[in-house]
Amino acid sequence: PGVAMILAPCGSVHTFFMHFPIDVIFVGRDGIIVKICQCLKPWRTAFAWGAFAAIEFSAGVAAREDVKRGDSLVVQPR
Repeated sequence: PGVAMILAPCGSVHTFFMHFPIDVIFVGRDGIIVKICQCLKPWRTAFAWGAFAAIEFSAGVAAREDVKRGDSLVVQPR
């Protein structure tokens, strides 16, 4: 909880060999959210046209934080 993994440049992810679901938020170079994949289960793939980065969170973060497509995402180090 409270951490994320940023993959950039990245327009697609997979959850092969994972044992738990994750939330993935795809953003453009400007930090605008272009796609949200909530609770992406193991052995799945996800992609977003125009995405510059994929940010992986624990499952449930996207819903809890009420993020929506078109929102601006700012990532700050702890």
